[in-house]
Amino acid sequence: MMLSDESIWSMRWSEQTSNPSSDDSAAPTIKNHSVTHFNGYLYCFGGYDGRRNHLTLLLYSIAEQRWIRPHRVVSDQTHLGDNYIVVAGSPPPGRNGHSATLAIDPDDSDNGRIVIIGGWLGTGPLAASDMHVLDLSNGGKHLRWWQPEVKGTPPGPCNMHSADYVPSKREVYVFRGGNGREYLNDLHALCTQTLVWRKVKTTGAAPQQRANHSSAILESTGELFIFGGWNGTERLNDIHILDTETSTWTCPQAGGILPHPRAGMTLTALRGQLFLFGGSGTSSRCFQDLQILDRSEMAWLDVTQYESNGNGNRHRHHDDNHHHHHHRHHMDRNDYDPQWSFGGYYDSQPQASNASSAVQSQSQQGGDRAGDSDVPYTNSGDAWRSRDMSVAARPPLNTMAASPNPNDQDTVPSVTVHGRGPGRRAGHTATAVGRKIYIFGGSCGSDYLNDFYVLDTDPPQHATVSEPTSLQLIERRLKHFFNDEEFSDVVFLVQGHRVYGHKMILSVVSDCFRAMFTAGFREQESMEIEIKDCSYVAFLALIEYIYTGKVPRVEQPQQQQQQQQSPSHGSVSGMAHSNNDGNNNNNGNTTTTTNNNTMNTNDSIAAMSISQQHDNDTITTQTTTTLNANNNNNNNNQLHQRKRKSKINNQQTATTNNTHIHQQQINIQSLYHQVQNVIFFVKIISNQHMMKMVIQ
Repeated sequence: MMLSDESIWSMRWSEQTSNPSSDDSAAPTIKNHSVTHFNGYLYCFGGYDGRRNHLTLLLYSIAEQRWIRPHRVVSDQTHLGDNYIVVAGSPPPGRNGHSATLAIDPDDSDNGRIVIIGGWLGTGPLAASDMHVLDLSNGGKHLRWWQPEVKGTPPGPCNMHSADYVPSKREVYVFRGGNGREYLNDLHALCTQTLVWRKVKTTGAAPQQRANHSSAILESTGELFIFGGWNGTERLNDIHILDTETSTWTCPQAGGILPHPRAGMTLTALRGQLFLFGGSGTSSRCFQDLQILDRSEMAWLDVTQYESNGNGNRHRHHDDNHHHHHHRHHMDRNDYDPQWSFGGYYDSQPQASNASSAVQSQSQQGGDRAGDSDVPYTNSGDAWRSRDMSVAARPPLNTMAASPNPNDQDTVPSVTVHGRGPGRRAGHTATAVGRKIYIFGGSCGSDYLNDFYVLDTDPPQHATVSEPTSLQLIERRLKHFFNDEEFSDVVFLVQGHRVYGHKMILSVVSDCFRAMFTAGFREQESMEIEIKDCSYVAFLALIEYIYTGKVPRVEQPQQQQQQQQSPSHGSVSGMAHSNNDGNNNNNGNTTTTTNNNTMNTNDSIAAMSISQQHDNDTITTQTTTTLNANNNNNNNNQLHQRKRKSKINNQQTATTNNTHIHQQQINIQSLYHQVQNVIFFVKIISNQHMMKMVIQ
């Protein structure tokens, strides 16, 4: 894929979660293992967990997102059903640092084989030199381990080497890393059809001896890429290309910013690019950066990471502080890792009693512990921090000299990567599946990992809509049509007032209105509908609720509030003082008058409950008239009693009358407040009842 100098495209990290069931196996915490993809499954074999080498074969179902352990059977002819994956034969001994290469016949994609070569067994002075094959038949439902007899000259012991399948030649190319004693750079090829080994004779400048490097085959060009590794003295960051058609080595000068020297990283070919991730640098510092080499540009691209957090996207360049601790093994001083461990981790060995024993211990473990042997691993503070990965801090290796004119400078395409990617690690695997790359396991220091991350190199574009949605527009604009004549198709006549409505809106919100307009009632065809036995205020509040969704506030009339708050003319206090000077005649006593007042008040309240169309001013006038009449009767009675009393008791009678008058004022004021409160609450109940009746 050709990219222009200004092209930018994005990728996305995501963590792959597992959906375990009772029959599933747990993800192993390992490094220096192998993961190979075939027909929707990732085949994981071998690896080291800090204590021992693994020999269990595990499958990860990409579709179901779960780990599966195949059922072991005695014969490969055993059939347990289509829902079971069975494996026959004897598996290879447990190992790490081996290679597992998928070889598929282009004419038979339903079957294939995984070729296991070499590795570190943990015994003997040298690495393993054996070869095992896992046959994949019936789409991967039937598996069989076997160890074939090979012809030709095998490569011999090899560990931390690389092996890639070249489809055009149907051969597995092995670039030997080390044999446990020395570093090598010889190239061998295995024909997967005849199982014959041959040593590949090459021309050009071959890569120097190394191990713990990474490699990948670019099928579109038939080129084999070798990157980095450890040569026994230092880590490397050079890149070499072998043309498999001409068997010619070249060492191109790649543009852009070169990755830091490292070992234990992964290199994955996909869509015309090579994706490099992780690895260990100097002093066993692990990386978590993603580097991309574009073959058409022969340049390392400018990769910018955007990691999401709670406050949005946060820009970073290969943040070294992100480190996952999914699983940890703390190793004892006497339980140290084999020499050729991926990922740059090494634990300081126990002090040898003499120099010869130290050399022997190193030789038994394969030569290099994937780190500078004079710098032990430490778990303190800044020892974990690698160099600043910003572009400004990187050494300008193999870059063009700066030009005074910015337009004359060469630029490389840019890549933005979103999401949180894997933490720092080495000794992991990176497997291409379609447009995605699956990162699994590895280690950083004494942390052995079993997490799964996926890099989508071509994620689907997410459409962003800046304009409001239709629902948002309806919610925002519907309130403006409340009692609005525009687009109105129905008018309600309530107490002489016209209330405008819209049949569609009313029918959507209220089942009662929908029945009115659709169930064959005469209102269905009417443009004007009279609403009887309902106040205008209550009905308007109902319509407002339908159009706005807000419950209207029914407040006490202002005139009534003023009468309750200020004792002016027409108030309770004013009426009491005015009635004290009345001259009307009436027989009775204060108790009878109070009872009559109560009955009259109750009759007034009942009358208001029946007829809600009387306004508050009329009710107030009636109540005031009734109270004035009662007060006049009381005054006449009191005057009649005073005339019949003797002059000796005038002072006592006046005192008694004053007491009765004061009590009467209190009773009248209390009754008046009760009447006003009943009026207020009857109105509220009437409105709410009407709203509930129509809405329900």
